[in-house]
This record gives sequence, C-alpha cells and structure tokens, in this order.
Amino acid sequence: MKKILIIALATIMAVFCFALGMSAAEPSFKVDISGATAVAAGDTVKYTVEVKDINVPSTNTDEYDSGLASVTVFIKYDAAFFDAASVSVKMPDLPSDVWGTSLKQPSDGVIKIEAWSEPDSDGKNPTANANGILKFEVSLKVKSDAVEGDGKEIYIASGTEGFDASLDATVTNVTCGSLDVSLIKKLSKPDGLVIDKDDNFKAKWNAVENADSYEIQVYKDGEKLGKALTATGTSYDLSTLIKNNFGGEYSFTVIAKSDSDLYKDSDVATSDVCNYRGKLLTPSISLTVNKIAGTVSYKITDKNLEDTVSVYIIKIYDKDGNPVGEEISSPKTSGTITGLTFGTKYDVTVTASSSSLDNVDSGNLSSDESGKVSVTADGIVGISVTKNPTLSYTEGETIDLSKMEITVDFAVGSDVKIGKDKFAEYGITVTPKHNADAILSLNGKNITVTCGELTAPETLTLEVKSGKCEHANTTPEHQDPTCGEDGFDKIVCDLCGVAVENTPIPATGNHDFNEWSWLSIPTVNIDGVRQRTCKECGKVENSQVTYAEYLAMQSGGTTAPPDTTPSTTNPVTDPDETTERRKHNALGGFADLGKIFLFALIAVLLVIVIFIVGAIYVESRRNRRRRSRSRTNRSRNSQNRNSQNRNNYRR
Repeated sequence: MKKILIIALATIMAVFCFALGMSAAEPSFKVDISGATAVAAGDTVKYTVEVKDINVPSTNTDEYDSGLASVTVFIKYDAAFFDAASVSVKMPDLPSDVWGTSLKQPSDGVIKIEAWSEPDSDGKNPTANANGILKFEVSLKVKSDAVEGDGKEIYIASGTEGFDASLDATVTNVTCGSLDVSLIKKLSKPDGLVIDKDDNFKAKWNAVENADSYEIQVYKDGEKLGKALTATGTSYDLSTLIKNNFGGEYSFTVIAKSDSDLYKDSDVATSDVCNYRGKLLTPSISLTVNKIAGTVSYKITDKNLEDTVSVYIIKIYDKDGNPVGEEISSPKTSGTITGLTFGTKYDVTVTASSSSLDNVDSGNLSSDESGKVSVTADGIVGISVTKNPTLSYTEGETIDLSKMEITVDFAVGSDVKIGKDKFAEYGITVTPKHNADAILSLNGKNITVTCGELTAPETLTLEVKSGKCEHANTTPEHQDPTCGEDGFDKIVCDLCGVAVENTPIPATGNHDFNEWSWLSIPTVNIDGVRQRTCKECGKVENSQVTYAEYLAMQSGGTTAPPDTTPSTTNPVTDPDETTERRKHNALGGFADLGKIFLFALIAVLLVIVIFIVGAIYVESRRNRRRRSRSRTNRSRNSQNRNSQNRNNYRR
C-alpha cells in the first residue's frame, strides 16, 4: 500500500512539474517586426511592429479581461544606417476614448512606442487579446552614405529594457523580432559599347560585375527599332535586324540587370552610331505580249517594305546580251514596253533602287538585278477573208456575218482562223456590222474588214434588191447625234417603213461626266481605279491612278490621272456591236445553264437506278432466306412424322 501511495505521489509531482515547465515555456506574447530586408541608399522604408499571439490570463476578472491592457515597446535601429531625423510612426487604430498611444525617441537609435487603456464607464480596463490590434507602422529613411553594420540594423529590444506589459498577471517569456537589412547597390554602367561591322554586325560591350543579364534596345535614325532584347552574355547578333530594315544610322543602349534583390539596374549606356547602307530585296518581273498591238506589258513583284523603293529600273537585252535602247525608270510596278521589233527575242531584267533613304554611306540603296525573262514581241501583220459572209439580201433583211471566217497572220507563230465570235478578241472590225439593216443604199457597196491600220484586201460586194414596195412616197427623218450615240439622216418609205437611204452622223463624243468615284484606293504596289458616268448617255469611264498621283490629289497637287475622254476624231464603238457581244454572252450563259441542268438530270437518274438495283438485291436476299427457312421447316416436319410412325409401329 505504501509503495502504491509513493508511486502515486511521484506521478502527481512529475505531472505538476511538467505542467509548470510547460507553463513557464509558453510565451505571454510575441513582438514581430517585418519589412524590407534589402534597401537602397536614400529610400524611405516602412516596417510593421505587431504584438501577436497574446496569451496573458487575468487573475482579476472584475478589473480586466484576459489580454494586454498596456504595452511599451522599444525599437532599436542602427543610427549609421538609418537617419534619426526621418523617424515616423503610425499608431494603431484604437478606440480613442479608452486607449491612448505615445511616441518618444529617448536617443538616436531608439524609438519608444506605448499603448495603454483607461477604465471605461463601468470602471473596467479594455484589453487587447487578438492579432492585428496592437500594430505600429514605423518609417525610416536610409542614409545616402549608409554603411552596413555587423549586427542587426533594426530590432525589438529584449529583456526588461525592451518592453513592459501591464496586466494583473506576471508577463514572462516574450519573443522579440529583428531584421538584418542589406544595402542595395546600383550596378555599374556598361562601357565599351560598339556595333562591330567586321563581326557580322554584332553589338558588343564589357561585362559588369554582379550583372546576370543585359537589356538591349536598338535604334535606327534615333527611333526605337522593335522591342527591347535580352542577352546573358556581352554581345548580341544584330545582323538580321539591321539587314531587314535597310540602310540608316544604327545604335543601341544597354542596361545591366541582376537577379539578386541586393542590386538594382545600372544607368543606361549608349553606343556610337553605326552607318549601314543596306541592300534592297531583288524584285521579279513577268511579261505579257499584246498580240494585236505588238507591245509587251510588264508586272513587277516586290517584297521590299513599303516606301523603301523609289524607282524600278528595267533593262532590255538582245539575244547576244547587248543592251537595247534606253533603260526604263519608273516608280510603278506595271507598265508597257514599246519599240520592240516583231519576231525578235529579248531578255528583260529589273532592279529596285531608292534615293530617298537618308544616312547611307554613299550612293543610292539598290537591289541586285533580277534574273532575265525572255520574250518575243509578236504582232498581227496581215488579215484576209477566207470565207465570205452572205452577200445577197432583199431590202428589209439584216446583214449576216455568221459564216464569215478571217485568217489572222502573226509576225511570229502560226496563222489563226477566227469566226465572228472572236472578232472583238483580235481587234477585227467589220462594216457594215452584223445585224445591220440591208437597205438599198448599200447595194453595190463593199464590206470592209479592218484590224488597226490593216485592211483585208478582198472585195466583198453587197447586193441589196428592192422589195415589193416601190417606195413611191418617202419622208426624210433626222436625229441629232449625242455624246454617246450616232445620229442619222434617213429617207423612209411612207408605205413599208423601210429606210431607202440612211446616212449616219457620228456621235459627238462630248460627254458630260459627273464627279469621279473610287472603285479601289491605290496602294504603293497596286494602282487604284476610279470611275465616272456621263450624265447624258450613261457611258461609264474607268481610270487607273497610281499611288503617287493619289497622294498628289489628296495634298492638292497638280498631278492627276490623264483624261481618257475619247477624241471626236476617233471612231466610236457602234452600240450594235456591243449589243451583239451581250447577246453572244447571254447565249453562252444559257448554254452553260443547259449543261448544268443536263449533268444534274443524269446524276438524279443514276441515283434512282442505284436505288432500284439495291432494292431488287435486298428483296432477292429476303426471298432466299424465306425459301431456306421453308425447306428447313418441311424437313423437320417430315422427321417428326417418321418418328411418330415408328413409335406407333412398335406399339
């Protein structure tokens, strides 16, 4: 029994001692300090001092609740690092009627802050027992000549000198915070900046101690070129960037950077200017022969940046490689080459050039000469009628040229035989026109076939016979020409209405056009198109406008597209010919629609045939399965009857 009692007492004492030890080890509260640990000279830094984890029980609940009723904290800082004259403290936001706060600086390097409560109306002191209530914000300015010390730059003083907490309880084991603050240093400014032409336009500079990377910004003619670049070494290849942006004054800046919080970016270093003449990209040229006019149209394809090419230089060489005539210089990417001899082979090249770019070493910026494109100037040198149209008519019928065939003779290549449907394509004009009235005044007149200045040599004499009407009584008719339509002087039979005589009066060609309207705005590489319409006859006229002409129009310059109003001395296209072409195009459209309908009908018939064949095949399979099941059933029934008969026999 004694042993049991001794063991029990020993156990109670051990538990008591453990509890006493745990109680002594548990802190009453903690004073934390937080803020920047890396600062730059001259910066003002804010630190937060907070009383946290309050664990102070009350032994006099009538006067206090558990917690802190007052606290005094001493903050110490390194006076060689922080400027004492710059100290400021923001006190916690406590109820002013029951709490008071104060700030004192007993000496350089020490800040004393206090917070205490006063009894409320019930005579009871409020207490702070939660995090974030007793929080102070301390501002300190780093000296411009700050020096890092060996100890803590800012900390909460420990022991009885460092704090005082009042409550009806013993405050023990308070934890105090501290911070090591390091001085941020600015990296040195890079030097030795150069663009090395001999090393494929590499940007180079000297290494900066403690720098981990460098920020590079390239400039052309004083303006930023693209976004900032990043390099980890002390060079950067600028060859692609410079060559793609052509000639000019190039330079770059470098800023040294560090991945560490202890260093801030260096000042900006700027290189000297490097002049680069550059080289334009080589354009290409394509050629198209106008067989009727014997001219060559060219089209230039250029991938250079907009506004970098001021002129294209086109050179023509003969078959032996010798230059032919003067080179063509034009800012346009399309045009016509004239003065070539029919049947002769030529080679054509193009070069891009610019004299508008500043800051080049010398001379104009230019591209290489393009590869040679061969062409043979071809043209129509003769026409002849190889099949005659219908030449004999009775008055009142219409001229029929549908049977006419014309052979076109080219300077180079085979002759081509064409019918009426291709007259316009080859520039063939026939007078009188197809579907013109066969009148008596045409009797004995010839059908004339022309192509430009060429005239078919054949004599095609029209024979127009009089109809039943003797045209005893006639009336003259007159219609004045308009700007777009011919007029006429006719003598018309009063009885049958046939024009016994018909003298056409050519259209005046004096159109009254409205203002130009844009169909497409010109760009640097593509001409624009504008349009205007005659107010009187409705004639539509289009005009190509280059980019340079467009800019001149916009700025009020004098440059304008050439007036394409036809001269009154030039032949005007007869409306009947236009009508004939429209009819031909319409008939061609109906023919195409007929083909589409025929193909659609064939497709529908094919679908129907496939469906019928498929249905027959499926039904055949079903019939075979039915017959198979029927044979199987008959066989089973027969077996059953035989088995039953045998059983009856045995019985």
